[in-house]
Amino acid sequence: MYKFVRIVNTKQRGDTGYWYLAPSNEDQIHEHYKLYCQPLWMAAQRHQMKIWRLLCEDWRKDNPSTSFWPEDDYRDTEKYYKRVDGSSDSFNSYNAEGEMTSFFTKTVNVLSKMIENYSRATMYGRAVSGVKLMNGCEDDRINRSHKTQLYLPEANIMVFIMNETNPEYKIVETVESDKLLYPVLKKPTLEDVRLLTWDGGIHWYAKVNNLDVVWDGEQKWLTKDEAMKAAEKFINDTWK
Repeated sequence: MYKFVRIVNTKQRGDTGYWYLAPSNEDQIHEHYKLYCQPLWMAAQRHQMKIWRLLCEDWRKDNPSTSFWPEDDYRDTEKYYKRVDGSSDSFNSYNAEGEMTSFFTKTVNVLSKMIENYSRATMYGRAVSGVKLMNGCEDDRINRSHKTQLYLPEANIMVFIMNETNPEYKIVETVESDKLLYPVLKKPTLEDVRLLTWDGGIHWYAKVNNLDVVWDGEQKWLTKDEAMKAAEKFINDTWK
């Protein structure tokens, strides 16, 4: 059984709080990480691969006679984030002022920059760095769980710990479930659906928040419309 708790900040008037998983063993930590955190890291790695490709394309245009990789200080990569963020990989949650408007977009951008700062050398180096960071983050959770109770949010690599330093946070509700599916303060809508496809791929995938959509035994579809229809059925069946 999985134990979920809703934690509120008692100093914030009207705070409805957030749901967290209170894992009882390492297996639940591993399962949560695979389901809710690894997709964020994988999206960040795809993000970095696209940025590196754009960087190399510009490098070759500026340096047609060399086969060396771009130098570390070749160009500020910030502009590449905006170019990639408009791709088909759902990094398109920006308003008219160019500000990120979705938590998913913000989180993936942060992780992507972590990978870039960890190893800027080559595309392979960034891929390896992403895996190291992803695995290290999970190991850190396991180590922390040996010392204190962790509270794991949905679709976030961070963990929450309650102790004497934050007495204003209180558990106000507890729910146990046989599924690793967070209780929701409200039912997801189609606005919570993200549609993804690989570069050059022919299939479309869907996520509701950070959950992979699997409907009628299928997890990929040939068109965006089919993927969205499957996501709608998934929402209606999962959150009855």
